[in-house]
Amino acid sequence: MNLIDRKITIRFQDLEDLKACSDGRAVYATVAEQAPEFTTTPRFLFTYAPTRQFCAWLQQSGLMPSAFRCVDLSHTIMDGISLTGVCMTEATLTGTSLKFARISYSDFSYANLAFASMNCIELLDVNLRQAVLTCANLTGANIIMSNCRGAKFKDASLNRASFAKSDASFAVFDAASMHQVYGGSVNLTNATLIKTDLRNSIFTYANLTNADLSGAILVGCDFSGANLTGANLTGAIIDGADFRNANLRGAKVDGLYFKRSLSKGAIGLREVNRRRPV
Repeated sequence: MNLIDRKITIRFQDLEDLKACSDGRAVYATVAEQAPEFTTTPRFLFTYAPTRQFCAWLQQSGLMPSAFRCVDLSHTIMDGISLTGVCMTEATLTGTSLKFARISYSDFSYANLAFASMNCIELLDVNLRQAVLTCANLTGANIIMSNCRGAKFKDASLNRASFAKSDASFAVFDAASMHQVYGGSVNLTNATLIKTDLRNSIFTYANLTNADLSGAILVGCDFSGANLTGANLTGAIIDGADFRNANLRGAKVDGLYFKRSLSKGAIGLREVNRRRPV
């Protein structure tokens, strides 16, 4: 069932905000024509079956910031859709399919994207602050210069994804699958990656200050030039990892054996001591 065929329930925070903008009136008129029985409560909702023309309009129109707040598009198929400047703050997109979608300069803060299929999605300058992406599939996703601060990626699949120049501070990646991720210059300050599988990923010059990587699989990872000040690496598997010129001051490295990794020029290793395996 796709976006054209299924019925969609949309919840607007404020009816007056919707009526106040021309784009809102266009949506309102479309809904009134297709579902005149909708209710007009302060936090009203209505249901309609969008046409192909409406889908085209949705992709091309410049939506007002509040137009799609709290929208419910759960389990909708929107593969390949292209959206720019859309505000979907607090939207419900659980189980939604956005494979190969291109989304730019949009706001998905506090949105629920749990179990969403987002394979090969492109997110350029998108606000995902505090968004829930638990168990979402972002394999091959390209997340560029986006705000993922405090986002929840627990148990998500992020294999071969890119977080180039994105802010993922305070984000949760616990138990996520992140093979061959590119995180060059990504901000992972205070992020948690507990028992996360990061094998063969690249985090050159990334900021992992106070990040929690305890129990993570870091086999073959490149942390050269990265800032790991105060990071927790307790119980991590670091065979073949590259820590050259990384900053490890104050890092917790109990049980690690750096002779199995590249660590030339690493700062702070004398302070944390190189521990031999038991």
